Amino acid sequence: MEIDVLRRICLFICTVYVSFWFAAAQATAAPTNDLLMLQLIEDYKQVDSKVAAVAEKKLRLQLWYLSEDLVGLALFSDNVSDEDKGTIVNALQRDPYEEDVRRVVSNKIPQFRSLSVSDFVTRRSLNLFDALRLSQEFLTAPVDT
Repeated sequence: MEIDVLRRICLFICTVYVSFWFAAAQATAAPTNDLLMLQLIEDYKQVDSKVAAVAEKKLRLQLWYLSEDLVGLALFSDNVSDEDKGTIVNALQRDPYEEDVRRVVSNKIPQFRSLSVSDFVTRRSLNLFDALRLSQEFLTAPVDT
């Protein structure tokens, strides 16, 4: 019985988790990676619903990079297209959300399948630049520069 559990966990690690583990040191990739991992875990439910449920539960406790305050890090990621960066910059005008994504309940996870990082960006995302004492002037420049 224990061998079967170990095999199931290893399968999850090899097919879903390992690439995110190696990318974890890149804070600028974290918002995109967290969202992508949520989406992959949702897909993994078709393979092993129990392992996927445990992984989802743990990941839901670690979603601070998808918060309005830190999602702006995606602007500095090489993994985000210029088009998506433009969408993120435009989303900085959006009103803040009432609900905190870091406290997302599991029944809302399937809704994440159709979202992109820019869907988490609001005016509150500008706080990141204030906290880092970065001038926001760069936001007016073309994103490909």
